[in-house]
Amino acid sequence: MIRRLFWFVLALTLADYAIMALWSLPHLLSFSGTPIFDVRFSGYSFEQARDILETLGPEGRAFYRNFQQPLDTAYPALLALSLGLAIFLLLPARWKAARILLPLFPLPGMIFDYMENTDVAALLRTGPDAISPSMVAAASRNTVLKAQLDSAALALLLIVAGVWAWRHFGPRSRPR
Repeated sequence: MIRRLFWFVLALTLADYAIMALWSLPHLLSFSGTPIFDVRFSGYSFEQARDILETLGPEGRAFYRNFQQPLDTAYPALLALSLGLAIFLLLPARWKAARILLPLFPLPGMIFDYMENTDVAALLRTGPDAISPSMVAAASRNTVLKAQLDSAALALLLIVAGVWAWRHFGPRSRPR
């Protein structure tokens, strides 16, 4: 049952990501000519934020709000659930505490992604001429934290997958 749920959630996650990567993000890039807020994993300055908003223009900001942001509303939860389920399924059943705690590891990245989405929505509504440095600083900080925490969750998944592979394909046991 959990394996089926994992594959279903993973398919939804990959579909959502593919739509963003192949359609909405390139479309936004055609307006801005530069990467948008969500993909600037090292953050952005006040000047960069103003430039992004200015070059997007009203049409690009409307597309961002009406298409990219709804896609990015589903993605953080789908990603966290995919990673958490994968971690859960790869851990040995007898590691009860780890199977409870480690699948929760992707949740902080999800939380900061939602905080970033809220901040970016405020920037898009406010526009280039009325945003404040504190608005941009909050959005940028949440973008960086989202990227770092999601990377840490992916690293944990790789470690757990390595342990799983070692247990299943490594040397079994020494002859007695």
